[in-house]
Amino acid sequence: MNTITDRQREIYEFIRSSIDERGIPPTMREIGAQFGIRSTNGVDRHLAALERGGLITRERGKSHGIRLTSGERPMASIPLLGRVAAGTPVLSPEHREGEIKVDLSLFKLRSPQGIFALKVKGDSMVDSHIVDGDSLIIHSQNVARDGDIVVAMVDGEATVKRFFQEKNRVRLQPENRTMRPIYVERGDLRVLGKVVGVLRKI
Repeated sequence: MNTITDRQREIYEFIRSSIDERGIPPTMREIGAQFGIRSTNGVDRHLAALERGGLITRERGKSHGIRLTSGERPMASIPLLGRVAAGTPVLSPEHREGEIKVDLSLFKLRSPQGIFALKVKGDSMVDSHIVDGDSLIIHSQNVARDGDIVVAMVDGEATVKRFFQEKNRVRLQPENRTMRPIYVERGDLRVLGKVVGVLRKI
């Protein structure tokens, strides 16, 4: 850090804070806007200095291609699941589409144990900023509190909804004003997990 200027030090900290807060590094345009640097060439010169100093690496051709070379948070591998078939457990190996790397600290998780990702299909949760194609980070558990967003089995199909208890039944509330809630008898509902985060490709 002693080989870079104060401005480059500030840019480095901005990159780090972006990764901590959003899970992705800033683009060159975002760095330029933050520091009043009008041209991408000006930003590139500062990034080149950080790269020469061994503080970052860059993947050319990617808008979010900056990587920190030191002090990066450890990444954990969690299973990524596709659409859940009727009646079968959500964590069954045949449903795995692979694994994804996740910074658990972004979701206040200490261990990957019992954590999995599930692809979103449909638009029932768009008002909670969960859209088709997103990957949900889910903590496997069979209980939920009012207001939790859960993955639950209803009539043999997995669904993502907000959970509310009502006397002898449970209301699974979509976050889409055009859709109606689903009411399920307590004994007929199986909670698979609580949604703790959302990942989205840009």
